[in-house]
Amino acid sequence: MPADKKFHLLLKANESLVEDLKTALSIPPEILLKLNKYFNTVNGYELRENDLNSVLKIWSATKMSPDRVKDVFSILKHFFDSIIDNEIEVDTFLSEIKELCNVKKIEGFEESKEVIKKLLTPKKTYLQNSKIISWAGNIVQNLVSFDGTVQLRGAFNAVDSTDLMGYLPIIQIRLLSSPNYGEGNYNEFIFQLNEHTLDDLINKLQILKKQVTSIKKDVVDKVNILNI
Repeated sequence: MPADKKFHLLLKANESLVEDLKTALSIPPEILLKLNKYFNTVNGYELRENDLNSVLKIWSATKMSPDRVKDVFSILKHFFDSIIDNEIEVDTFLSEIKELCNVKKIEGFEESKEVIKKLLTPKKTYLQNSKIISWAGNIVQNLVSFDGTVQLRGAFNAVDSTDLMGYLPIIQIRLLSSPNYGEGNYNEFIFQLNEHTLDDLINKLQILKKQVTSIKKDVVDKVNILNI
């Protein structure tokens, strides 16, 4: 990244950004450091639904509203994406944050500077994956995340009957996909299946996993296998 390239944060900062930055810098550095594990990942900046409970548990120490954690995440993600998209050095961007804090009289920058640097520094795996993803995406949808639920549904003797015969276990699975492994344009697909179909799905996935392992084992010494 060009060492002299600037983002001009002071000129672009609106009132909302300033307020969110004040909130972020009011958080004790040790709490920000714990949040870094869940914010800055090998997939870039993301706040996964599966991690939300862990994030809120850490956030509870701030005594702030749980809604504010998303504001802090959003501004850090905005900074992170700006660094990546504009190819700006992290230290250069940090100096711009410091300049903004001085002008807007925002406290806490010096105390949190090193932690903020960790929060805004992309992981090497992410930078590598960003190059690989361009080859893996844009052809078909890529699965980003999935979850499922099990419900009991009443089975009646007829559509208009109140004669309850029993209950059916219904399994629902929710898939979230994206053309570029989580870089926006999400598509959601929900389907249901019975227990027998679930067993069949699990078996087929296990076969696919064994096939992937077999392929990688066979070519490990012949080609460079990349993971995403």
